[in-house]
Amino acid sequence: MTKRIAALAFAGLLGCGEQEIRAIERLPVPASPDRGPLQVRDGDLLTDKGTRLRGATLGVDTSPGVAFDQALFDELSHASGLNAFHVYLENYEDESGANAEQADRLVEFTSKAGMYLVLGIGGGHMNGDFVVEKVRSFWDFYGPRYAGRTHVVYEIQNQPELTCDAVFSAETLEMERETYARIRAVAPESHVVFLSYNAIPTAEALGGALDALDGVDWSNASVAFHGTPKCVPSAELLHTLSASRDRGVAAFASEVPNAAPFSETGVFEAARVGWINFHWVVQDRDLAAFRDGHDSAGVSWCPDFGTWPQDAERCTAP
Repeated sequence: MTKRIAALAFAGLLGCGEQEIRAIERLPVPASPDRGPLQVRDGDLLTDKGTRLRGATLGVDTSPGVAFDQALFDELSHASGLNAFHVYLENYEDESGANAEQADRLVEFTSKAGMYLVLGIGGGHMNGDFVVEKVRSFWDFYGPRYAGRTHVVYEIQNQPELTCDAVFSAETLEMERETYARIRAVAPESHVVFLSYNAIPTAEALGGALDALDGVDWSNASVAFHGTPKCVPSAELLHTLSASRDRGVAAFASEVPNAAPFSETGVFEAARVGWINFHWVVQDRDLAAFRDGHDSAGVSWCPDFGTWPQDAERCTAP
């Protein structure tokens, strides 16, 4: 079934009782406050402390039984200079809501650690494509569930196309527009992440897609891309970012390849853009090695908490 046919087939299901029940489910607001909403300033994406997103990525969709505990997130936040955890929660093979218990735990772990949680749909075995029924049912379920949690960020769909040098297809852009409206109907204040390129896009491809996404309030939304230098060398990242920043749109690297050298973090820091690494937590939980590697590469940043890689109470750089 093609995406377009699937879209029409699914449209008739939207008014069913199950969808209506799910639309009112919300996770209770915690007694202790979450991090404040992300901010877009002059085309840059910043936290409530004025810092950039820096974090780790994990695919719960492919590893639903992975064990987490509060200690891991506390170490990420307070000892390893990170403020974000990026999770692909489910993919098209999963019934929407299948990993809700794991998601609820991640929401609480990250909140207590003072971190942001970027939550989205993974590609599974269909990387570079999407199933519109899944996109709709996923956000109908999770959109209202965390609408009141200001530290939870909604990523529409990881890499819905495998292109970085051409504008996304009209069909994909329509899915992004429709999903944005769908999320806004149940989570009007949640930050929404678009596009999620599989590599650093060219400035022309990114600019064309942004121009086509009419009706988006970019003061509470952003664009993601993987930090893979497939179409654009990382040394030319600033040129790509000019396409978003000139339009007042923020962007960040939602997935830095797990084989990227520590020095690559310095490229994103120099470009003043947030980054989330795919190696740590997925391949390796030895965060001492994460710290030592960046120290050896001479890469540093101002963390939200703790004393590494700088003292958060003394440093001022974003």
